[in-house]
Formats: sequence, structure tokens, C-alpha cells
Amino acid sequence: MEQDMVAGILADIYQFSEEDLRRCRAQSVINVKKANGRVSLEQRAREFWE
Repeated sequence: MEQDMVAGILADIYQFSEEDLRRCRAQSVINVKKANGRVSLEQRAREFWE
């Protein structure tokens, strides 16, 4: 549910290039691997604001 919510918000607000999406995906893969597959929207928001 959280992923769909974030995807909808981002799609409404930003227009990403293909390169932007590739970089974002690569970073997400790294983040999920570090967190053993468990990354929440709340956790990511906290990291962003810190």
C-alpha cells in the first residue's frame, strides 16, 4: 500500500526522466539490501529529514 501511495504522489508532482528513474531504482536496490528487504515509507521519510 505504501509503495502505491508514494508512486501516485510522485507521479502527480514530478516528471522524471528515464535516467532519473534508473538512478532512483539503483539506490532503492541498495537501500533494500541494507535493510534486509524491509524498508518503510516512514523510515525513508525520517532518513530524508535527518
